Amino acid sequence: MPSRHALTATQAQHESPTPAEGGAPSERLLTFAETARRIGHSDEALRAMRKTGSAPPFFKLGKRKLVIRESALTDWITAQEAAK
Repeated sequence: MPSRHALTATQAQHESPTPAEGGAPSERLLTFAETARRIGHSDEALRAMRKTGSAPPFFKLGKRKLVIRESALTDWITAQEAAK
C-alpha cells in the first residue's frame, strides 16, 4: 500500500512532465519526508544535503511541495553506490 504522503504522477498529471518531456505518467512520486526515510536520513539532514547540492533531484509540485520520481531516486542511489 502506498504511503499516505506519496502521490502518483496521475494525481499530479497537470504539473508533471509529459512522457515526451521524460516523465512516465504512472510513475510514483515520493514526498520529501518519504525520500528521507528511504535513504535513512532525517528531514533536516536531507535539507542540508539539498543546500550542498548532494541530494537527489527533487522538483516542485505546485508552489511548495517537493517531490521526486521513484526512478530518479533509484538512479541517485545507484550513482551513490558506484561512487564508493
